[in-house]
Parts: sequence; C-alpha cells; structure tokens
Amino acid sequence: MKPGHVRIASAADGDGLIFACKVSCIPKKAAKRVKINKQRLAIFNYKGSIYAMDDQCSHQRIPLSHGDIEEINGSPCVVCPGHFFKFDLQTGKCEKHPKYSQRTYPTQIIDDDVYVQVPA
Repeated sequence: MKPGHVRIASAADGDGLIFACKVSCIPKKAAKRVKINKQRLAIFNYKGSIYAMDDQCSHQRIPLSHGDIEEINGSPCVVCPGHFFKFDLQTGKCEKHPKYSQRTYPTQIIDDDVYVQVPA
C-alpha cells in the first residue's frame, strides 16, 4: 500500500455509511486520500468541518488530495495542483469551469471516526 493511502472495506452500515478514516489522521487545512468501493476519495479537514469528494480532478485526473485549501467568497475550495482549478468542498462546483465539477459525498463524524456515504 502506498504511503498516505487507506484501504477500506466496502461494508456499509444501515445508513449506507462506510468508515473512511480517523479525523485525527487528517491534517488541518489538508486532505487524506482513501479508497472506498474501488473509488479514490479525498477527505478534507477545514476549520473543523470534514468534506469528501472524488480525489481525481475531473479536468486532468490529478489527485486533489495534494491541493491547497482556500476560501473563495466564504466557501472552502480545494485548488487542483495541476492547472489550479478551484472546487468548492461543499458542492463540488468548479469556480471558473462548471463542466468540470467534482462529485461530493455526505460525511458523518462519530467520535473520531469519519464515515462517508458512497453509492455501492
């Protein structure tokens, strides 16, 4: 397994939530890459909120988990390290190029555990 990756079992609980990682394993104002049901996700920790989206940029498939987080008009966004496209962590919308929006996933925190609702 590559450093920074977490392999996750695909078993979901009754609400369709799957354990992704520990909150304490996600650096503040950064992301952790995880794999759930063969999907690579980036789990972001920004100002006490946890967000999940597809890790590969919809533009050039560059890992967004390596991008910086900044606020744009009050919304947290990840900046793709490849071509600097900015994606809203809450909605997945691309600031300048809407056709390249990212898929986001609902998250739930229970104690120190991050759960993500990912379709099977």
